[in-house]
Amino acid sequence: MESNEKEIDMFYTSLVYCFTLVCSCIPVQNPTRPDWSFLSKQSSIIVVGVVEETFRVMPKPRTQSTTKRSSDGRIITDLPSQEELAGIGRVYRLRVEEIIKKEGQSKQGGIIDIYVPGIIPFEGSPMLFRKKRYLIFLDHLKADSDTFKDATISQFDSPSGKRMPFNPNSTYTVFMNDNSLVRIESKNRHIVDEVRASLNIR
Repeated sequence: MESNEKEIDMFYTSLVYCFTLVCSCIPVQNPTRPDWSFLSKQSSIIVVGVVEETFRVMPKPRTQSTTKRSSDGRIITDLPSQEELAGIGRVYRLRVEEIIKKEGQSKQGGIIDIYVPGIIPFEGSPMLFRKKRYLIFLDHLKADSDTFKDATISQFDSPSGKRMPFNPNSTYTVFMNDNSLVRIESKNRHIVDEVRASLNIR
């Protein structure tokens, strides 16, 4: 059982890395100018930061498997689901370099955790890369208490590594808009100034 879990774990990890490699080769598009004013007002916090670590969010581990007898007399074992073995989402840990719109205890140089549902990125799903700089419009993670009850996080590049408690109450999510996540490079640094201007920040 343990061997199968490790094999599945390694398979999902490899699949995510392959997807990341393919996505990193896709050229950055130049969309029309977004409505920064709308995004700035609707989001809870706006930051510029660099991704330091990536984690997978694991649901509460099952303490034991269950068995039951089918109508024809066979013994059926209830095995852990794919979500239990691979995870239910990703957490990107961002080192904050600039705070454009502040909320609560957020501070420059601090850490912000960003949750993205799904262990494997899907179309339209935010995807961040380690050591890359982003401008991100964030909102509070909203989920019912059962979804993340006793959930833990573990590093993607350490499948069998230590699991740490996942705290959804101190975690953010990317504001639901195609322009809420912008990779910042020298050629588009002006976007940060445009967002500041939308909030009348100089």
